Amino acid sequence: MECSKERKQPTEYTIEQNHKVAKELGIDPEHAQNEELELAKSHCIKRISDLEIKDKNGKTIWKQKDYRFVENEKVPDSVNPSLWINTRCLYETGIYSVVDRDIIQVRGFDLANISFIRSKTGWIVLDAGSTVEGTKAAIEETEKAIGESIRGKIRAVIISHSHGDHFGGIAGVLSPEEAGSADDGKIPIYVAGGFDEATRDEYVYAGAAMGRRCYYQMGTDLPKDAYGKLSNGCGLEAVSGTSSYIHPTNYILEDTTEIIDGITVDFQITNETEAVANMQNYFHQYKALWVADNCIGTLHNIYTMRGAKIRDAKLWSEALYHSYIKYGKEAQVVFQGHAWPHWNSPENPESVGDLLLYHAAMYQYIHDQSLLYLNQGDTAEEIAKKLVVPDVLAKQWYLRPYYGDVEVNARAIYNKYVGFYDANPVHLKPLTPVEEAKKFIEYVGSEEKVLQKARADFEKGDYQYAAQAANYVVFANPDNIEARYLCADAFEQLGYQSESAIIRNAYLKGAFELREDRKKHLQFTRVTTVLGAMDNQQILDYLGMVLDGNQIENIKQQILLKIEHKDSAEAYSIQFWGGALLKERLTLMEFEDRKKEKNGIAIVSVNRKDLIDYIAGDKEALSRFEAEDLEFWKQVQQAIVEVDAYRTFSIVEP
Repeated sequence: MECSKERKQPTEYTIEQNHKVAKELGIDPEHAQNEELELAKSHCIKRISDLEIKDKNGKTIWKQKDYRFVENEKVPDSVNPSLWINTRCLYETGIYSVVDRDIIQVRGFDLANISFIRSKTGWIVLDAGSTVEGTKAAIEETEKAIGESIRGKIRAVIISHSHGDHFGGIAGVLSPEEAGSADDGKIPIYVAGGFDEATRDEYVYAGAAMGRRCYYQMGTDLPKDAYGKLSNGCGLEAVSGTSSYIHPTNYILEDTTEIIDGITVDFQITNETEAVANMQNYFHQYKALWVADNCIGTLHNIYTMRGAKIRDAKLWSEALYHSYIKYGKEAQVVFQGHAWPHWNSPENPESVGDLLLYHAAMYQYIHDQSLLYLNQGDTAEEIAKKLVVPDVLAKQWYLRPYYGDVEVNARAIYNKYVGFYDANPVHLKPLTPVEEAKKFIEYVGSEEKVLQKARADFEKGDYQYAAQAANYVVFANPDNIEARYLCADAFEQLGYQSESAIIRNAYLKGAFELREDRKKHLQFTRVTTVLGAMDNQQILDYLGMVLDGNQIENIKQQILLKIEHKDSAEAYSIQFWGGALLKERLTLMEFEDRKKEKNGIAIVSVNRKDLIDYIAGDKEALSRFEAEDLEFWKQVQQAIVEVDAYRTFSIVEP
């Protein structure tokens, strides 16, 4: 077997496996298509085949032509045939009618869809995409396609859930000054209760780790071709433009009905399903059910590889079954945040109800069977291999694992109920990956003996064994080039076979980084760009999270802190103790009373922006603090570990 850094062709085992999938699913490898592809192409107002989006500096941030290779009906041997059809569906780009021309959906301008609902005097915007540039382009192209103004006639914005690909483009819809109550002539922004906190957790508290892990989930920097990245399973790619955040104005805490500019809209709260803060909507005049990302043309993730909180499969199933009961007979179309709508038709008058019912059954089945096996003593890994979804569910095209994966979801449910520990004491305090790898090689005898066995497994088509064994050598000795290339080659074949786009991305990204210098390609976006939209308490929370506690473990200091922002101020009592930052919110009156008492407590006043800059490592920001003892704050700043939204930490090597 050739040992080199070049990408490899699919092996005979990979080709055989992909042909087997085609046969099982009834796919013609020479002309791959299905009814979902026909739906993706249908109801098109304006098809776009040469979309290019640029940022304010003229730099191209999205080119549709990068994916023109998927126009070919013939399935490449390096691609799972089911995933090839799904990618061709996601490639369809343009302006589409959901209901006549009263509900319009823009697809292909970003990872997520943007929808426009005609109201009495204007439009309701449903989700805002991930970037300002992509959202502006979507609005402009829609206006051209329908010959009507949208941007000047927006009456409300509904953000379905707390994921950046649905709210990051909000500044392309309206400005912060335009947001507010409709009674005041402004534009309300509706979200589910808990939206701010959920956004904070994913994009600030765990933002650095998720950002790096997203490189694997999204296949960032991989070549876009039949041997590289195809899609993200729910869209082709997230546009790498300007992300924004505008504070919502209307928080929906429970199921309710609102009249928005003459349109009767049901709000169904579905928190802890696809997102921590999540809701669905029903538009009565149009008999149209919006299910956000709870149904997106593919099995979804109970656990997503970027590291988000484990979702509740039981609540997910119950939410969709509730929708089935309430709207399944009335709704004529179901549409969502990714992929394409499904309509009732003379040929299939139960299409909407069936989609809801099948999805509810799928998530309930995975949940219940995982618990059945858990209670029989199976581990997460054993459950994942044991759980088989019935064909009646598994062969529904919109439940195929293009994004989520049955094995990963089963392990997630195990973890949700009993955690990562499987009750075997040997796993209570496991070895680190490096310790385990070195001891494994010591037991086998040498790196070469391990690689000899791994090569034999590779030649037999046992790529998981080969990858795992070679990865032991990489962790024991990251300079072993043969181990790196062998592990990469095994990852590559596993990626070629994968039906899940994001699992394919992860394997191919792992191979890419084993063959290349991973740091050479990584971008950096400061997490403070999102932190700036959070409240003061969350900013202080974040300060505690980026402090190296070992450096400040002996500091015992209590501080009265006033944070000023525009024409307002908030006060806190904070205390450094045992390497931790503890805090208490104060009223301004309490702040003044304690300030008079003082009793050795340090007094500090700081502008909110200066505090954020200080946390980000700006040395000049400290000079703008109003404090008696700046030396103390210098000492604290020295303990701050700089954390960017995209770090270069290792994943497939030590």
